[in-house]
Amino acid sequence: MNRFTPTHPSTAAGQPPATASSLRPRRRFYTAIAVVLLLALCARLPYLPRLGNGYDLEEYRQWTAAIQDHGLADVYAHSDADYVGYQYLLWLIGKGYGHRVAEENVRDKALRLWLKSPGIAGDLLSTMAVAGLAYWALVRRTARLSNRPARRLAAIVHLNEREALAAGAGFLWALNPALIYAGAYWGQNDSLVTAFAVAAVWAALGRNPALAAALLAAGAVIKPQPLIVAPVLAWLVLARSGWGGVWRAALAGGAVLVAGHAYFVVVGHGSDIVDIYRTAVLTPQRLTFNAFNLWWLMRRSRDAASSEVALDVGPLSPTWGQLAAMLVLTVLAITIVALIRRRDDGSSMLAAVYLVFGFFVVGSGVHERYDLPALALLAPALPLAPRWTPVYLTLSVTITLNAAMGIPLDRLYPTNQPFWLAIGVAAINVALLVWCSVLVLRGTGPRPVGARVFD
Repeated sequence: MNRFTPTHPSTAAGQPPATASSLRPRRRFYTAIAVVLLLALCARLPYLPRLGNGYDLEEYRQWTAAIQDHGLADVYAHSDADYVGYQYLLWLIGKGYGHRVAEENVRDKALRLWLKSPGIAGDLLSTMAVAGLAYWALVRRTARLSNRPARRLAAIVHLNEREALAAGAGFLWALNPALIYAGAYWGQNDSLVTAFAVAAVWAALGRNPALAAALLAAGAVIKPQPLIVAPVLAWLVLARSGWGGVWRAALAGGAVLVAGHAYFVVVGHGSDIVDIYRTAVLTPQRLTFNAFNLWWLMRRSRDAASSEVALDVGPLSPTWGQLAAMLVLTVLAITIVALIRRRDDGSSMLAAVYLVFGFFVVGSGVHERYDLPALALLAPALPLAPRWTPVYLTLSVTITLNAAMGIPLDRLYPTNQPFWLAIGVAAINVALLVWCSVLVLRGTGPRPVGARVFD
C-alpha cells in the first residue's frame, strides 16, 4: 500500500477501533437529514408562488406546450428548446399538470409550481448528496476530529461528531440564500444537475468509476453544466481506479449519453442536438451572461462578443473567447497540480470546487448560476478544510447578490443596479479566485513524499 492509499479510520491515532456497524450512520442521522429537508421546504414556501424570472419560466411553458400539442418527438420543430434531457422532465410536467399548457401563462400559480418542481427536487436531492458525501469523507478521515462547535451541536441533537458535521454541511447548502433564490424564486433547476455532479464526485472518490461516469453523464444530458467537473472526475478515476476504471467509466458514461440522446436522434432531430451543443461550446455571443466575473469588469466600457478580436499583435490576433479559453486552461492546470500534490478526499473535493469557481470567473459565455455547484462541493469539504469557511461565506454572498441583481425580487429595482455594487462583486470574485489558487495547492492533508503517482 503506497502513501496515497487512504487509511481506515480505525487506524487513526487516538480513534477507537471501528467496526462495520460503527461506520454506518445511525437512525438519528437520517432523522436529522429529514429535519434539514423539512426546513429547506419551509424556507422555500414563501417564494414558490412568486413569478421570479418570468422569461425563463415562459420558455419552459412554451417547451411544455409544444410537447403536449405536438409530442415529445417534435419539441424542437415547434419551439426554441435548447436542452435535451430536460425535455423528458417537461413531458412529465405536462402529464402531471393535466391541463393544456398552451392555454395558460406563467401567471397561473399551479403551472408555475409545476415548472419550478425540477429545481425543488434538485434542492432536496443535492442536499442529501452533500450530507452523504460529507459523512462518507468524515468516516474515512484518519486524523482525530477536533471541532468544538460540532461537539456542542452533537451533544444538543444527540448525534456523534461526524453525523453532526455532515448534517451541518447539508444544512449549509439547503438553507443557502443563493440556492433558495435561484430555485424557489427564480425557477431555475441548476441544483438538479448539481446533485448529479456531487454524487459523481462521491462515486469517483469511492472507487466506483462506472457509477461516477454514469451520474455525470445523466446530469449532462439534462443540462451540460456538470461537465465542468469532468477533468477532476477523470483524474480521480485514473488515480484511484487505474486504467481499468477509466475503461469502465468510459463505457458507462458513453452508454448513458447514447441512451439520453438516442430518442431524439432516432426521430430525426440529430442535427438540432448538434446545434445545441455547438452553441453551448462556442458561445459566440457576449463574454458574460450577467455573471459578475472577470469579464463583467469591462462590460461597461465594452460589451464584447467572444468572437471579437481582443488583441492585434502582428500575426497573433486572439479573440476574447480564446483569451478566456487560455485562462480556463490555466485554472485547469492549477487544478491538476493540486490533485497531484494532495491526494486525500478533502483536497480532491476542493480541487473540484476550484475548477468550477475558476471556470465561472474566467470562462466566457457564463451565466450567474454556474457558480452554484462550487458551493455544493465546498459544503461537505468544510469539516475537512475549516480554512475554506471564509471562502464559502464570501461565495454565498457574491452568488446571492449576483442572482438578486440579475433578477431583482419582485422587480423592486432595475436590473444590475447599483452598478458600483455589481463591479464590486465582480472584483471580489476575481480576488477570491487568486486566494483560492493558493489555498487549493495547500489542500487538507500532508503532501505525499516519495509516493507513486498512481495507486
